[in-house]
Formats: sequence, C-alpha cells, structure tokens
Amino acid sequence: HPMVFSNWPLVIDLRTGAFAGGGGETALLNAASAQLINWLGLPSGVAACMTDAKAIDAQYGVEKAMTATATALAGGNLIYESAGMTASLLGASLEAFVLDAEMHAQIMRILRGIEVTDEALDTDAIAEAILGEGHFLGGLQTIAAMGLCLSLARGSECARHLGGSRRARRLGAGQGSGARGPPRA
Repeated sequence: HPMVFSNWPLVIDLRTGAFAGGGGETALLNAASAQLINWLGLPSGVAACMTDAKAIDAQYGVEKAMTATATALAGGNLIYESAGMTASLLGASLEAFVLDAEMHAQIMRILRGIEVTDEALDTDAIAEAILGEGHFLGGLQTIAAMGLCLSLARGSECARHLGGSRRARRLGAGQGSGARGPPRA
C-alpha cells in the first residue's frame, strides 16, 4: 500500500477542554481505530503510548503502557507519537525515550507469544528438574537461553557448574550437538 491510514480519536478533559492522551478511553479508541483500519485492509497508524503526566512517575508508566499495549494487541501496524513524549505531547524527555524504547521492546515480546513445540517444551529438562534439583536454574536449556554457555565440552566451566548432569555428560562427550539454544518464539 502506498499509504498508512491514520486517525486521532482524541479525548478531552471536559473541565478544561485540554487533550487527554493517557486515559482508558484513549486506549480503547486507539485500539478500535487500529481494528477498524485493519478491517478495511489498510496499514494502520495509531497515535498511542501517550500520557498526561508531566514527570516520569507512576502515572507516566501506567498511561503509556496501557495505551501502547492495547493498540499493539489490537493489531496496530504503526504506533507513533509515543517514545519520549510527555505532558499530552507538549513535552519530550531523553530519559522517557529510553524507558519507552524498553517498554516497546517488551510489548513486541508479548506480541510474539509463546511457542509451543517439542523443542521449546523440552520434556527432558522438565523431568531433570523434577527428579533433580527441583528448578531449572542450572539446566542446559536455561543456560543456553541466557547466553552464558556456548560450549559444553567435557571439563568446561559450564559442565563443572552443572555438576556433571546426565545431559551435560552426554553433550560433553560428543553424543549430542551441544546446547539446544533458546526456544524460538
């Protein structure tokens, strides 16, 4: 498509007539806007992730998270007027930009969902946790997902840390192909 369809369903404070970008009504209207535009078969652009807060505080976090997450879950293709903006779009902050970038990354992770496959579920790891230490903290899949161990060769620091578990011995002895790596989402 040569365009992004966008609208601004604005909500105002009835006492002052000022734009109120961080309320529940704004979150709902932006989500509805994204759904309607997508229903038309067009790429949706939605001005979300706004706040009325003048400072980076609890109000800031709640309003931005609520409006951005609702729009993303509703299928918004482009969320703009968001990162770093404060005070109903009248202010900007470098600190807010950093916080918002992290929030957007977490929302993108939510949108990826959870992959349910044999590899991701890894019943061997579940059985080892149940029959062994009672947790996954030292498990091969956990360590691989954290990116702490790239090699499980016999005698490696990682294999010693794992306490010579059955899977560590199998993988370290060349009977496996190494760590499975993090589950793909």
